[in-house]
Amino acid sequence: MKLNQRAGGIGFRRALAGMLAFLLAGVAGAEEAAIRIKEEAWVKGPKVYLSDLVEVKERELKERLAGIEVSSAARPGDSKSLNASLVEARLEHAGVDLERVALARPSQVRATTMHMDVTPEKMATSLREHIELAMPWDPALTEIDISLPRQGIQAPDGDLLIDWRAAPSYRYLGLTNFRGDVLVDGVHYRTVVLRAGVETYQEILVAATDISRGRPVTAAHVKKHVVALSQAPDGAITALEDVVGLIARKTIFPNQPITSRNVDQPKLIKRNQTVLVEVNSGSIQIQHQARAMMDGKAGDLIVCANPATKQEFQGIVRADGVVEVR
Repeated sequence: MKLNQRAGGIGFRRALAGMLAFLLAGVAGAEEAAIRIKEEAWVKGPKVYLSDLVEVKERELKERLAGIEVSSAARPGDSKSLNASLVEARLEHAGVDLERVALARPSQVRATTMHMDVTPEKMATSLREHIELAMPWDPALTEIDISLPRQGIQAPDGDLLIDWRAAPSYRYLGLTNFRGDVLVDGVHYRTVVLRAGVETYQEILVAATDISRGRPVTAAHVKKHVVALSQAPDGAITALEDVVGLIARKTIFPNQPITSRNVDQPKLIKRNQTVLVEVNSGSIQIQHQARAMMDGKAGDLIVCANPATKQEFQGIVRADGVVEVR
C-alpha cells in the first residue's frame, strides 16, 4: 500500500514536470516570435528607425524602438542595405537581451524609402491653380501656357505642397519663370522652376467707319473688338459712354482702336468768345461777362479779360460752358 502511494507520488511529480516544461516551451516560443528582423522594410525617411526594421508585438517595446535611429534613409524611391548585425546592436542598446530572445536573423535588411511621384503634369496643374488665384484677370478671358519640365521628381511620402512665386515686378502678363518650393509635411524638400506665359483678352472700342477729323463720335461710329491685353494700345477706350461726344483729333479709319490719343473733349469755349463768368466768394455769387483769351474744354483753366478794364483773370471751364472763378 505504501509502495503504491510512493509510485503514485512519483507519477504526479513527473506529470507536473512535463506540464511545466510544456508551458515554458510555449513562453520561449512566444519570446522567439515576439521580435523578428525584416528582410524588406519600407521607411518614411529621412531616417531609418528600429521600429521600421523589426516586428514587435509588445507595445511598450515597440514605442521604445521607434525612437532609436539605425541609419539615414536612402533617397525617396531608392533602397539601401543594412547589415543585420547593426540592427541587433541597436536592439541590445534598446535593452533587448538577444541571449534570451531567439530572432529571425537575415544577413541583410533592405530598407526602401517611400516616395510620391510628382509628375510634370502635376507640377503644371499646381502652377496653373496658383496663377488663376493670383492674377487680376478673368480666367474665362485668359490663356495660361505652361512649359512642362522634362521630368518629374520623387518626393518623400507625406503632405505635399508647392509654394509658387514669380518676380515681384511681374504683373501676370507675358512670359516669366515661376519658382516653386516643394514642401513635404511643411518641410522644404527642393525647388523647381517652370516657365509660363499669361495672356488675357478684353473688349476695346474700334472705329466701325471713317471718323473724320473734328467730327463728334457717335455710337454708330464705333464697335467692340476683343484683343490681347498685351497688344492693346495705351489709352484704349473700353466703354461706349466714355467716347460718345468726343471729337476726333485726326481721321480714324475702320478697325482702328479708339484711344485717348486720337479723340479729345469738345471745345466749349473758343478764343475771343464772350463767356459767362461766375465768381464765388463764400456765400456770395456774382455773374458777369468776359472775353475768353483762349480756347477751352471742360476742366481747362483758361484766361479771360474784363471787357471794361481789360484786366485778365483765370477761371475753370465747367461742363455747361460757364467759367468759374473761385
